[in-house]
Amino acid sequence: MLHSLQQLQLFMNDFINAALTSIKLFNLNRTTYLDLFEKRLNYLQKALEYFQHVKIDSEQTMLKIQRYLTFFYSMSVVFAYC
Repeated sequence: MLHSLQQLQLFMNDFINAALTSIKLFNLNRTTYLDLFEKRLNYLQKALEYFQHVKIDSEQTMLKIQRYLTFFYSMSVVFAYC
């Protein structure tokens, strides 16, 4: 069930919740710490990848916003002198 949920989250580009689902899958039905390390470490690695993807996307979005604000500010200064 969680695997299907994660696939839907990835399809919707909801990387934060997909990462949280990966963490849930990591902890699901665990028996020992050795089991977590040997068989389920890939879930944590995937969660890290999803969080890094969100970080990159948010940084790109902030750069776009800064460019737009700089453009509109420069345009308002130009029109103020007209």
